[in-house]
Amino acid sequence: MSVVVIETDDLERWIRETVAASVQTATTQDLPPSLRREEFMDLLGIGESKTAELFNRPDFPVIRDFGHPRVSTWR
Repeated sequence: MSVVVIETDDLERWIRETVAASVQTATTQDLPPSLRREEFMDLLGIGESKTAELFNRPDFPVIRDFGHPRVSTWR
């Protein structure tokens, strides 16, 4: 079993770069005001475990007001 160690700064940089690249392919007019979990996974091309990891980070902008977590697409 392999273990990968990622520094916090590297992970944050990777997240910012990945989100920025994904958003460049879709303008905000093409996106709804918020993305459901499945839409977010499809947009970024990531799986369930990475999505859960991101959604559970305290510094990740997840909206939980309506019962299901959503990610805002507003800047």
